[in-house]
Order: sequence, then C-alpha cells, then structure tokens
Amino acid sequence: MSKSSNQKLKLIYLMKILLEWTDETHSITMPESIEALAAYDISAECKSLYNDNENLRVYGLDVIGTQEDRTYSYHIGNRQFELAKLKLLVDSVQSAKFITAKKSNELIKKIEGLASKYEASQLHRQAFKSFDMVAYARKMFGMYGGKEEWVCIECDNSFAGVMIDRFGKDVSMIRLDDKRFVVNVEVAVSRQFLAWIIGLGEGVTLAGPDSVVEMMNAEIDRLIKQYK
Repeated sequence: MSKSSNQKLKLIYLMKILLEWTDETHSITMPESIEALAAYDISAECKSLYNDNENLRVYGLDVIGTQEDRTYSYHIGNRQFELAKLKLLVDSVQSAKFITAKKSNELIKKIEGLASKYEASQLHRQAFKSFDMVAYARKMFGMYGGKEEWVCIECDNSFAGVMIDRFGKDVSMIRLDDKRFVVNVEVAVSRQFLAWIIGLGEGVTLAGPDSVVEMMNAEIDRLIKQYK
C-alpha cells in the first residue's frame, strides 16, 4: 500500500494506536503519536492531531486529553470491556472443560485484543496461572490431596462424556474394543478419588498401576468391614 493510500486511513490508525498503547494509567504524547503514525507511513502534525482526537471523541471513543506544561497527552478512558470484565472472561474460558487447550489459547488472544498492550500483559500472566489451576483442579478429588500418579481407567463407551467432563476435552481415550476404551490420566490418588471410581459403578474399572489397584482393594475391604 502506498504512502498516499495510508494517509487516507490516518484516523483509523490513530484509533488503533490509542486502543493498543493507552489506558487509564498509560498515555501517549503528541510526538509519540506522530512517531507511531510514521511507522504506518502516515505523516501528521500536532495541529491536525488535535482535530483527529476530537473527531474520534465525537465518534464515540472515550479519548481523554491532559496537559502538563506545554505537553499534551491522550489516553482511552472507558472501553467496551473493562479489565475486570476481561479477567472474568479469561477465567470463564479456562474453567470450561469442554474447550480444548488450543481453542482456549485462541479465545484468550482475542480477549487480549480488547485491551491495551499493558492490560493484555496482565491477562496473559493470569492465563498461565489459570492453566495451572485448571490442571491442578482436574487432578484433585475433594479437599484432601494425595500422591500424584498416572492411573489407567477402563470405561464403557457410555462414560466418554463423564471422562471429558472430569478431565477435559484433551483427555486421550484409547479404544479397547467396540464397547470399551481406556484413559490414562494424572490424578492425586486419595480416598475421594477411589470413591469417585466406585461411584461410577460397573461401567468403570481402575486398571492400574498395581499399587493404586491395591489401594482400591484395601478401601473396598475397609468398607465391607465398616458396613457389613
């Protein structure tokens, strides 16, 4: 695109710069605006930028101007989505077990695009933290922890939805035959985990490792003695 063509898009690029580089705690000066526009092969002068910022304000963008001595700065005030709301959206995406990790990343990047680059950085840091919390939550059963181990669970095909709801859409389900499949997942092995397996009934069997199967047999013996 030629420089003259870019010049026609000056107002649009100025809006893009304001949305990406400013927020309630970060402003951009006139010289910085001129430099940022120059990166898009757009020339600008302070006088024309005053009018451009005013036009964006009339359009509906909350452009706030401040003056300190002879320096004018501008930033975006209210946005369509405040940072707190964007954080809630990130949390919602992360907690949705039916969304794959790849799709979660794609959605989070789009959410970050609704914020300034500074706020997007906060959202990005929150999303690694949220990933860790979701992964941890999928391993835990109840309030009591246990040693984290990889376990093998054999299931009737009718329990595919149960496994996805518990461990997420990325869980690997390996076909055993026309009626059954197996999943290998990392969990915190505890009485609550064993009780969850037992509660699923005949269609689900804890198949390994041997040490965890022994724990299951010991738990069953304990229950028999307690309730016989």
